[in-house]
Amino acid sequence: MIAADADAAAELLASGWYPTLPEAVEAAKAPPAVPVAPAPSAPPEPDLYAPPTREEMEAKAEQLGILDRRWSDRRLMAEIERALAERGQ
Repeated sequence: MIAADADAAAELLASGWYPTLPEAVEAAKAPPAVPVAPAPSAPPEPDLYAPPTREEMEAKAEQLGILDRRWSDRRLMAEIERALAERGQ
């Protein structure tokens, strides 16, 4: 990059440019002064075939008005299925 005047050259140097190619190469070899955090990864896609979680079953049971937190996952699922069958859903 070529600077038009001394002010432009100072701005380029302040923004990370180097006055010569050898200086830029040496700077690229050196480790960064501030560690760079890895880019955040996207959340994993949900498994569409996974069984419902306890939270999902409790939410559905609460919608149906049959929630009893003492039930096991198996019993809770059975009660949800029974309530849905009774309602024709």
